[in-house]
Order: sequence, then structure tokens, then C-alpha cells
Amino acid sequence: RLPILASVVSKRAMADHHAGVRDSETSLHFHDPGALTHEPDGCPPHKRVTEDRKRSERVHVRDVCSGEKLHLRKHGCEFLRGGLGDAVGQQLREICSWEVFLNDQSMTPRASEQALQSCAHQPPGRELTSSSSGSSSGDASTERGLARVDGELSRIGTGVSDVQVKRLSRLLTWRPVRTHSGWLLIVHCAPIGVIRRVVYPMGGHPPTCGGGATVHADQDLGGDPLRSMDRCGILRWMLRHNWLRILNLWMPVGNMAAGPLCVMDLQTLRPEDKVRHNWMSHDGWYFLHGEWQKWYWNSDLGQGSGDVVVFDTLRSPHSAFELPGEQVCHEVREELVECLRDVQSNCLDSRHGGSIAERIQLLLGRLPLDASLDPSWPPPVRRALLGVRSELEAASSKLDTDVFCRSLRHLQRQSVEARCVALGPFPPLCLCLCGVGFGAAALLLLGFAVIKIAGINIISAAACAM
Repeated sequence: RLPILASVVSKRAMADHHAGVRDSETSLHFHDPGALTHEPDGCPPHKRVTEDRKRSERVHVRDVCSGEKLHLRKHGCEFLRGGLGDAVGQQLREICSWEVFLNDQSMTPRASEQALQSCAHQPPGRELTSSSSGSSSGDASTERGLARVDGELSRIGTGVSDVQVKRLSRLLTWRPVRTHSGWLLIVHCAPIGVIRRVVYPMGGHPPTCGGGATVHADQDLGGDPLRSMDRCGILRWMLRHNWLRILNLWMPVGNMAAGPLCVMDLQTLRPEDKVRHNWMSHDGWYFLHGEWQKWYWNSDLGQGSGDVVVFDTLRSPHSAFELPGEQVCHEVREELVECLRDVQSNCLDSRHGGSIAERIQLLLGRLPLDASLDPSWPPPVRRALLGVRSELEAASSKLDTDVFCRSLRHLQRQSVEARCVALGPFPPLCLCLCGVGFGAAALLLLGFAVIKIAGINIISAAACAM
């Protein structure tokens, strides 16, 4: 039996190598065990935070892009390629459009106008996703692009307009989603929970748009505001027994070159690892580190249309994490940002000396070729560095704002997050209609009534948690 087992392990390792799958060793920020109450409280009783103090711990994060399936019922999360469909994917690309990206670069109005005049249209073949459809800049004029950036983006903190938020919420509400566990029915997506995140290498981000840097869960089922709003306990009973679920939808758009999301396998979470905390009048969870905990991510997400990570808002620990090779991406990005500022200010020579063309040639000399890429770097980091090299080499001597902006867009992670109330996941419809058709219909009506009374407000209270 041992030779057979060794052969199976060897084949799995070889398949993982060809698929670019490997465990990423990284650091996650857990709560410090020394900053807890001595006496647990709450129902059920758990330790509570006395001081917001974190401890960095090394963990291994498993890449499940080779087809390894996690189940929402069992593991508390699922990674779905194309799970939300092309219509949602198109809306996500509009939310993370070219104009919004330019707005993220903190340009002055004059520089933004110059950039939009030269980059009003997303160049063909430059899309970061594998979809053939273009960005929302499409055929819009420069004036309309500026109007969208400066006028319609009423949510400056997240870069998402109210129109786009409502449109995405409508697309997600009453949407069936096929998961590995069965069919999930999203009955409501709260508009206030729609947030766009942007993360640069080594933790940088535009103001108020960064990812969650601490291992946490957004809401405590036994804490406020659930406990105070649901005094009769019906909603909490349904959520506790998973008749009704509050879920996070984490939807990456484009390559995840920095700070992607990882989620813990709920089977490896022990009750004593959970720590209650209160923030903005609602209770959530921090977590203590344990060697037995297992973490997962999917390096392929964001390349397709409608990719999504679905996880339990009330239970699943999650966090953004630093990828191996992000330091190299950070150094390249810093050089590109400096060149972009010099181009915008019409500066031929920087304070560090040398023309911009010479500095780009030096940068290309430092960028690794495909064959020389570090094998420990995950696929998103490799795609980002090769994408930057391709942009700069294709530009030749025409090094303008357009070239640097397109290069910078490779070196970041963009994602949209939403919170929703859902039923399921159910078995395939052909099997469940016979036995639970009437029960599901009654439960749907009851659940929707409860959602309208209390659930929306609960999601609203937790909307800023990650």
C-alpha cells in the first residue's frame, strides 16, 4: 500500500506543480492572546477583547485553483469561477472601470483631465480579465468620463456610484447560484453593503478603500445588533440552523497581484479560538492563531466573468494576505508612480537623475523574464510582472501617461464586496421539489418577511466590517 500511496502523492504534487498550485507561506494578523478578559461573557460564553492588540503569525494558505472543492455547508466558504454569471461580471467591470482607476491614482483635476484625454478609451487587448467585453469607458467621451468620476461617484470612500450600487443589488437579488453544495438562492442584497476595495502591493491602498488586514468575522450571531433587534429570537434561530444565511460575496475583478482574500476552513476552527469584540455598536469576532487551522484561496479568480468567493458572514474567519513576491511588485510600482508623476509635471529628469526612458530601460533590466521568475511566486504575481514588462516593451519610446497607468493597473487588486441574505444551498432541484416544495415556499415567505423587518438593518450595521 505504501508504494501506491507514494505514487498518488507524487501525481498530486506533479499536477499541482503544472497548475501553478502551491502553499503560500505568509503572515496573518491574529488577536494577541494577552489582550483578553479573564472571564468569558455572552451567550454562548466567549472571551472578549480588552485591548485592540494584534500578533503576526506565519500560516500556509492552500491554493485551490486546481479543482479542489470546498463546500459552504462543510467548510463555510466556496470559490466559484463564473458563479454569478456574465451580467454580474459586466456590472463589476463597470464599477471597476478605467475612469475609476484613474480617479484612484489621486491625480489633480488638471492631471486627471490630461489622463482622460489620452486614455478615454480602454485600449483593445488591454483588459485584465479574460472577458471580451470592454470597460465601462467604452465609447464615452472625455467630458462624460470626467462627469462620472467627479460627479456621479457620490461614495468617495469606495468609488462606487449610487446608480451602480442599486444596479448590482438588483442583479444579485433573487439570483440562484449554483455552488458545490447545491443551489443557493439570494433573496436580498443590501445596497449599503456594496463596497469596492483596492489594494496595492505591501498593503498600500487609496484612502478608505483598503482590504481587511486582521483575521476577523463580520458579525456575532449571539451579539448586538442581532440580539437587541431580534428579541423574539426567530431570526437568530433560522440563522443558527442555516435555514437562512447572511453571506459575504467577495468578487475580484482582474488579476489579484496584491492582498487577495483567504478564508479559514470552519472545520479547523475551535470555539476557544474565537474572541468577541465590539466596534461601531455591533459585535463581531477576532481570532487566535492555531497550528491546526487551514486557510484557502484561489489564484485563478478574477480572470473570468462573475467569479466570486462565498462565505458565511457570521462564522467564517477571513483576511487579506501578502503574497510571496509582493515586495518586487511594490518596488516596480514605486518606480512607475514616480515616472508617472514626472510625465504629468512635464519633468524630463527626476531628482534621482536620468531621463524617464533610461529609467524604464533600467526597470526592464530588473524585471524578470518568464523563465527567471521565482517558482515560489503565485500565478497572480507572475502575471502582474509579465504584464508590466509587456506594456513597457510594447510602448517602445512612447512613454506617456497612458502607458504608465496601464502598467500600474496590473500591480493591484480590485474587488467588490456585497452582503446578502440567502436560502440554501439546496440539493439539485429535481431531487428536492418532490419532498420540500411546499415547505420551501412557506419558508421563503417567512424568511423574506423577517428579512424586511430586521435582516436589512443587521446587514447595514455590519457593512463596514471588512
